[in-house]
Amino acid sequence: MNLLYMDETYPDFTLPKSAWSVALTGMLVPAKRHREVRTQFYDAVATATKRTPSTVPPLAEIHAAALLPDCTDEERVAFLNRLVEIVLEFDLRIYRIGYARSRELLQILKTDRGIAGFVFAQLLHVLEPELLENQIWPVMETDRTNEQDQAFAGQIQYADHIESHLGAAILSRDGANLGEVLYSTKRSVHGAIVDCMAYLLNVSSLHGQGLPLSPFKALLRPVADRLGPAVRYNEIITMRFEAPPSDYRSSGASRYAVRLTPDTREVEEAHNLAQPRAASPSD
Repeated sequence: MNLLYMDETYPDFTLPKSAWSVALTGMLVPAKRHREVRTQFYDAVATATKRTPSTVPPLAEIHAAALLPDCTDEERVAFLNRLVEIVLEFDLRIYRIGYARSRELLQILKTDRGIAGFVFAQLLHVLEPELLENQIWPVMETDRTNEQDQAFAGQIQYADHIESHLGAAILSRDGANLGEVLYSTKRSVHGAIVDCMAYLLNVSSLHGQGLPLSPFKALLRPVADRLGPAVRYNEIITMRFEAPPSDYRSSGASRYAVRLTPDTREVEEAHNLAQPRAASPSD
């Protein structure tokens, strides 16, 4: 069994509009090794905060956006390097998917959180090969809002509800190995690790788009490159609101959306978890 720890990333409105996206980074943690990962994490924190014999310092909370405020940049880089080593050592596979925040997508999904729920459905499609082999229980940090709960846990609940009335064949994805969404808090070690991995992947994304990096983020480029062997999927997709080419073959995340009727702006993306196959357009 694997736990899928997830981190949400929302648009940074200080960047050019072309860089605005909503993404989810997922990290698969084998349940039988979660304790080992936690032990290595706390050892890395103790090293970064200068372990002192016979002393227990205040507990450090790890957040990538405000990482170890009492440490130097060099110490922060060393800490993130150690986290990457842990990810590689324990084969914690990383999946990141996002969608460009377009006007058309917002018209359909209304809010950035709505887009995040859509991204979650697409992440599950990307994970289908993993789901064929093992149970996966998604885990994310709660913000204690109904909007978040509906966007994530609500999707799986609704799919189960449909299956109970119409059968599993009506759904676009086999949910036999998919557990319910679990929620954690900021005190989750695995949540802190995936937060840091999402931060590193964002650094790579910004650099790949030719956008300027802060001095600290520039130091992280080699660290982000070291993460490469753990990354199984990493893509920010620009949804195309048109019919796909005739030779297009659907696989994984949705890339096309088309109008259901000629007299409305509403569209239906192909892999909406809760829609019957017969009603889904090409994606």
